[in-house]
Amino acid sequence: MAAAPEAEVSERDERSRSARTARTRGNGHGNGGAPPAPRRSSSQAQTGESGARPPQAAPKTGVSVGERGISLVSEDRSIKLRLTGRIHLDANSFRSTRPFTTTGEGFLIRRGWYETYLNYLDSWEAGLQIDTSNLLQPVFDAVVAYRGFKPFIITAGNLREPFSLQQMSNINQDTFIERAAVDALAPARSVGVTVGANGERWTAVVGGFLGNINRGVEMGGQAVTARATYAPYLEKTDLVHLGIAGSYRRFDGNDRPTTLNSLNATDAVGAAFITTRAIAGASSLARLGLEAAVQLGPVRVQGEYIRNEVERDLLPLGAADRRSRRFDGAYVEAAIPLNGPPRAYRIQPNYGTHFGIFGDMTLPDDKRVSRGGLGVFELAGRIGYLDLRDAPTGGGFERSWTVDLSWRPEPNVKIKLDHSRYEVRRPVSNGGDVDVALTEMRLQYYW
Repeated sequence: MAAAPEAEVSERDERSRSARTARTRGNGHGNGGAPPAPRRSSSQAQTGESGARPPQAAPKTGVSVGERGISLVSEDRSIKLRLTGRIHLDANSFRSTRPFTTTGEGFLIRRGWYETYLNYLDSWEAGLQIDTSNLLQPVFDAVVAYRGFKPFIITAGNLREPFSLQQMSNINQDTFIERAAVDALAPARSVGVTVGANGERWTAVVGGFLGNINRGVEMGGQAVTARATYAPYLEKTDLVHLGIAGSYRRFDGNDRPTTLNSLNATDAVGAAFITTRAIAGASSLARLGLEAAVQLGPVRVQGEYIRNEVERDLLPLGAADRRSRRFDGAYVEAAIPLNGPPRAYRIQPNYGTHFGIFGDMTLPDDKRVSRGGLGVFELAGRIGYLDLRDAPTGGGFERSWTVDLSWRPEPNVKIKLDHSRYEVRRPVSNGGDVDVALTEMRLQYYW
């Protein structure tokens, strides 16, 4: 999850590399999987179960195997260890008005993650996520958190920078197979330290960051990133969510050139629709993100706007063009469960930066296929755009529409079907204009 400067490695880079190395044909965690049994604030109690699975009894001591993986609990319950994972299998087909150098049509193992979560004395928590299908960039979360100074959560390691509602969401719980293209303008995982807190209706997180652990901590410059949310209306599952985030990353002459592109939204295709290519002389990257969501009854509507500004101060004296570059994007989406309750809203995470987000499709026990039910279905639609044009940088403009049908038959299984249309306008030097129709299906199993 690729949006940031090349020096600022993102999950989008890792995902695209994983797709290319793991393909068998030819072509943002929330918490990445919830750690052990979250403690819930009163606002969480209002909005229902916060995690991806239904409420469960306290784990027994010793070793046990269940829907949440393999659990090991010490006799005095001071140590809880959970071994989990996820597999995402994708199949896709697309049509375009212009051929791509790398097509990417067919079947791929999108993710094959091994995950470990540790809780010690209900104060210390740790998480490690390894993508076994990606040998080049295998590490996602690698964190240690301390919650002994309530209400604060202090987290250190390789983790998501606190920015963007959809970026903070668990990949297992995403509404669509691909995130909106504006995700290209949000930071992803970096090595850093964060401090977060929340009240009944608000959350706030701030952190300092370097580069990504997979490609060199020293190569990404230094950043400060913060996000705050507030729910002016919060009653059971009905709510209004407002959020703002900002990030400022400083580079020096040793960092790689800054590049922004839309690869994150088209991993199945294997090629970026639009790209700024390398922006020479970039000295800093400033980001602003605005987000809002409303959930009334079964209907949820959310949207985001993100703006990036690349300052160019590392150019030779007398350079003809020292002007900064500005890029932006946005999306609006709506979703409705067809035969189940609305998604829960989580104020407080187990660790890290994932405050103020929506949980997974809620699966009542009597709707499980194994209990004689039909599972739960959710229908969603989204429109969005990404604009990487700011002369003389002609990165291109992308507009997209997506519809999604998701089916969750069991707590550990989800099947998704997406159809997207892309209108891409770009200079001839970047390949020229192209229109794309992309259909994707995903089988995801997580435990």
